[in-house]
Amino acid sequence: MNRRILILIGVYVGVILLFAYLRPEKTDWSPSFSPEKTIPFAARILFRELGSIRTEILQRSERPVYNATGEFGKDRTVVYFLLNRSFDPGTLDIESLLDFVSMGNTAFISSENITSDLLDTLGIRSEYAYTGSANAVEWFYEDNITLTLAQYEEDEWQAAVSSGYWWYVLEDTTHTILGKVNNQHPNFIRCAFGNGHFFLHTFPYAFSNYHMLYRDNHRYISNALAEVPTADVWLWDKYYLNTTGGRAQSPLAALNRYQSFRWAYWLGILGVCVFILFTAKRRQRVIPIIDPKRNTTLDFVHTIGDLYFHRADHADLIRKKISILQSQIQKEYRVRVVDFSGEDARELAVRGGLELSSVETLFTQIRNLKNQPASHIDALFTLQSYLDRFVQRS
Repeated sequence: MNRRILILIGVYVGVILLFAYLRPEKTDWSPSFSPEKTIPFAARILFRELGSIRTEILQRSERPVYNATGEFGKDRTVVYFLLNRSFDPGTLDIESLLDFVSMGNTAFISSENITSDLLDTLGIRSEYAYTGSANAVEWFYEDNITLTLAQYEEDEWQAAVSSGYWWYVLEDTTHTILGKVNNQHPNFIRCAFGNGHFFLHTFPYAFSNYHMLYRDNHRYISNALAEVPTADVWLWDKYYLNTTGGRAQSPLAALNRYQSFRWAYWLGILGVCVFILFTAKRRQRVIPIIDPKRNTTLDFVHTIGDLYFHRADHADLIRKKISILQSQIQKEYRVRVVDFSGEDARELAVRGGLELSSVETLFTQIRNLKNQPASHIDALFTLQSYLDRFVQRS
């Protein structure tokens, strides 16, 4: 990769990390209701202090109702406890919860929206009341509703909602009203079912960290939980937190809840797109350098020359030159020269229009060298000079 691109990527990542580090931490007002988180609408304080309010063994469950309640038999009584904005499990989970409560256990559900299948079975329906809050952004600073408990009618606890609240309309007169909102609408009720009870509450924010620390609202929480019968195990459900009907969210959706991550993620996607836009263009293909073909004839001549030079066989070289001369004369002048006699010289002179004396001189020199078994280099030079003159004149 280009070094300049690597430097730009490094600077880009550094700027993102610097902004993420210098950015002030923003309060997360999302309704988590998690027993581990410390954000305002989580429930870590209640989970930590529940031991001072209740005597049951506290356990957490991260499985559906069908699996969580199936672990407990008739030997131990259990309180199934759920805090969330909505509770919409499947049909099998609802049937399991009803069987679980009918066996003598307790279900405490604090949720704004509870599945109609469960409410219809219990003879209850829920309605929504608007408060008409003018300042919807800063709603959590306003005390626009009051919470009361039936056993503590003289006490009121302040709370805040954005635009309205849910409350119950009881179709079965056997249900007990344990608490109201604004002193008129039931929002906390007890429903007998089989040998057990359902405790339904429409304002889960009352059990959050924010309301737990707000004024004396902790008394409302402790008094509300005191209505629940004593059991052996307090089962805190985590499976339905921030989900719809128990359907788990994707990791990306969970991380996108944090604004810093969203900025880093989408800026990263934008940076990758810009990088692809400017670097994915078709680049000019490198044209390879092709060396021209070499004339190897000269190399071959030099190689053969070096071979004969080192061998110093001048007589053999003289014979080869004479043989080449015979071939050239036969090819060009149609004269077959065998022994380079005077008759051959006359015929060549006539055919080629050459001087007879020069041809006879060349043939005489060739006859003298041809019969010598060994020759000196000077004889080779002399023959070459005669051949050069013959070629020039012909």
